[in-house]
Amino acid sequence: MTTFASTLGARITAPGVTNLLATLFLGHLIADFPLQVNWVYRLKSRYWWGVVLHAAIHCVITAMLLERPLAYWPVLVVLGLAHFATDWVKLRVDFKVQCHGFVLDQIAHAVALLLLATWQPEMMGVLAPRVLYPAVGYALVPALLIFVCILATDLEQIAFCSSSSLESVIVKLIALSQVTGLPLVIGAVVVRFGVLC
Repeated sequence: MTTFASTLGARITAPGVTNLLATLFLGHLIADFPLQVNWVYRLKSRYWWGVVLHAAIHCVITAMLLERPLAYWPVLVVLGLAHFATDWVKLRVDFKVQCHGFVLDQIAHAVALLLLATWQPEMMGVLAPRVLYPAVGYALVPALLIFVCILATDLEQIAFCSSSSLESVIVKLIALSQVTGLPLVIGAVVVRFGVLC
């Protein structure tokens, strides 16, 4: 008798699905970190349409990384709705420790990407695995920089101290996260338009 877990496990480990999941994850990392610049984050934190903008950025970046993205527009819509819902909830829950909110948010996004990859396993990314996997590794750098900022903010709150030097370091880490992600954004644009030619 086949269980749901074993069936899901077999689908996830299929080479096409693994590459697709990596493609979706790369799109997520690019859109959630380097492209979530300060003004996007402020809009997202204040207005529902800021969350829509952020989710739309996710859809556009992911579409740029997929072959025949218009053929999979329902997947992109579900991706946008899932990202909107996750971020909407996260912004309304008062996490005493921000790193808990960050980790739960990223887990929820990862689960959504996993479900999308297993729902439409025939989707293909435009990047060859020899480029895709190093790109995912590099895309983790901006994410880790933001996580360090969140940890520093949590430590500052736990210690009940405010340090202008710590705040300065956090601002610099956020800027560094966005700058290090810039080659990924440029690469996604080049790949998309290079593939269309």
